[in-house]
Amino acid sequence: MTRRGFFHGVAGAALAILLGAAWLVKKAVPRRFTRAHRLPAYPGPVRPLGNISKPAKWSG
Repeated sequence: MTRRGFFHGVAGAALAILLGAAWLVKKAVPRRFTRAHRLPAYPGPVRPLGNISKPAKWSG
């Protein structure tokens, strides 16, 4: 192995370690806001409420 090849190997390993450390730091930083993805439409049928004063059929 030549001196140049050795330095290329060391530089590549150092770069990989730095990129991995930067990725870990980026993942570890707490976020102030979390963005939620808005659904395009309500998932399911929208129906009016029935009479809430009387018990339901299966309420016992």
